[in-house]
Amino acid sequence: MRSSRWGLLLGSAAALSLLVAVRRRRRRGPRLVGVGSTNPCKVLAVQEMVRLYFGRSPRIEAVKAPSGVPEQPLGLAVIAKGAKNRAEAAYMALAQKDALAIGIESGLFTVDSDELYDVCIASIYDGTRHALGLSCAFAIPTDARKAVLEKGMDLSQAANDAGLVDDPLLGQRDGLIAILTNSRVTRKQYTLQALQMAMTAIEHPQWYHL
Repeated sequence: MRSSRWGLLLGSAAALSLLVAVRRRRRRGPRLVGVGSTNPCKVLAVQEMVRLYFGRSPRIEAVKAPSGVPEQPLGLAVIAKGAKNRAEAAYMALAQKDALAIGIESGLFTVDSDELYDVCIASIYDGTRHALGLSCAFAIPTDARKAVLEKGMDLSQAANDAGLVDDPLLGQRDGLIAILTNSRVTRKQYTLQALQMAMTAIEHPQWYHL
């Protein structure tokens, strides 16, 4: 009877040890994380995501990566393509198998004929598959929307043209979303949202077929 109890205890200890080891491997994550952008806001968001999911062990490398889409992407499919293109270009630049590459693209999409909404899409790429995540979305003010559609401006230019802000580097800082929410939500935060949503498939691959 006593020996069977010891067997159960030893078996449980071995199972617990295996579970801890698996979790530690998952926690360590990749050795290198590439960001397909040198935009400070995007890089900061990736640094925060890496800290939350992998600790401080992976090295982060930011590289200039073309989106392959217009400067102001319009439509969810186009935005997602830009994110994927940046992720793939970053992965190629890293030239390391044990790596994840991240592409981040913000763009505009329509819900109905009168409104444009801004959203961020993140792609996390392992060299084979893309995991996509989307941020919250917000409506573009009327005058800025007109500047995008009628003058061909990107959102940062349009916000300046509409007098919403006087900052040509708006897209590298807290973004229009911070202006509209009185800094309750910043561009870094909504970029982090997209990254966290993409991480759902990375953390639970058994539930996704990417």
